Amino acid sequence: MNIQRKARNVFRALVQRYGSERQKKRLWDDEYASGRWNYLDETGELSVHSTVEKYASNGSILDLGCGSATASIELNPAVYSTYTGCRKGQSQGSGGRPGGSKRILPVRYPHV
Repeated sequence: MNIQRKARNVFRALVQRYGSERQKKRLWDDEYASGRWNYLDETGELSVHSTVEKYASNGSILDLGCGSATASIELNPAVYSTYTGCRKGQSQGSGGRPGGSKRILPVRYPHV
C-alpha cells in the first residue's frame, strides 16, 4: 500500500471515529459521488437474493438502504408483488449525483 493511500485511510478512519455528523455525511456523500462504492451495484449476492425470494411469497418487499435498487433488477419478479426501496443520503437520493435529496425517498418498483 502506498503512503498516499495509507494517509487517506488514516484520515478517513479519524473522520469516521471523531468527526461531526456533518463531516461524516460529507465523507460518505463525497465517496459515493466519486464512485468509490459503485462495485456494490454488481452484487452477485445470490444467497441473499435466493433467501429473499424464498420468503417473499408473492408479497411486498421493503428494501431499506437500497442505494440504486439493484435488488429490484436481480430478484425474480414472479416471487413478489411490489418492491419499495428507501434510500437516504445527499448523493444517494439522486442516484449518486451531488445535490440530491437529504430525506428518505421511497421508490416503488412494481413488476410487470
